[in-house]
Amino acid sequence: MDIPGAALPVPGANDDMNRVAQLVSKIGNKLEDIHVTLDSHRVVDVGHPVYWKGKDGTHPLPFTMITATDIENGTWTPTNPAWYNDQLQSAKKRETEGKKPNMVWPPHCLIGTWGHNVQIELMDALMHWETENFANVNYKTKGSYPHREHYGGMEAEDPDPREPSTSLDMRFIAMLSEADMILFTGEALSHCVMSTLNQVADNILNAISLTQLKLVNHNIWKYNFGVFTTKKFITSHYHILYLVKPGMDPIFNTYCRYSAQDKTDSGRSVLYFDMEDVWTQSIVSIKLAKYGTRMSYLRDC
Repeated sequence: MDIPGAALPVPGANDDMNRVAQLVSKIGNKLEDIHVTLDSHRVVDVGHPVYWKGKDGTHPLPFTMITATDIENGTWTPTNPAWYNDQLQSAKKRETEGKKPNMVWPPHCLIGTWGHNVQIELMDALMHWETENFANVNYKTKGSYPHREHYGGMEAEDPDPREPSTSLDMRFIAMLSEADMILFTGEALSHCVMSTLNQVADNILNAISLTQLKLVNHNIWKYNFGVFTTKKFITSHYHILYLVKPGMDPIFNTYCRYSAQDKTDSGRSVLYFDMEDVWTQSIVSIKLAKYGTRMSYLRDC
């Protein structure tokens, strides 16, 4: 939060959470589940200064980046020598996989302190949602294992096989795969929210196998946008999945927007023109699941 006393403020975060609280209050009756991920750190944590020391024995300042080379040459090394090999191998693995290197943050979201709490207006909205819907918000903690950075809500940056909480949470992703719509909000887009979103997107196809849903159709919609140059261009793509619940037969709502008889002023088929348009096709595809909307809301703190 960007409020007085915040250890790791994100500009505009408090106003963002007020807007999220308003969103929950406005559409709460349409949300079947709400999941809130909570950064849950200890003082001695791989992302905090006290975990590391320099050649002179001092701890690094916040926002110091620590690479595998820094660990090898002794610029920064774990305060406990027993952790040296583990941290060196972890840093090398993350760099090989193209993931973010170790970053030293101000001690934040410390378990038991007010900085670990949900923002007050959002907390009020969540408790109101629980009361009105006779349901409990699922609070999912991450980051309490001190030897791994844990940006995303689904797994640590480098999962440690000795600690199950750092491994990919496929059961949680499988649960999300059963929702008709998933809403993501939170702070901050550069790290926690982006990592959580990518982890869900990268693994949700595999998670479908853990559910009872049947995959009927899988379309990959790819298009170009942004700035074009002679050497590179920007692309984006969406996976559009048509899943059917057990015992249900696939239903394609061909005429969900226009009938076969609808014509334009020039006599063309409105239905054909509508289905020909790529943006409209995405809307039609989303509307195929006609068995009732189940929305899952995931907020990353």
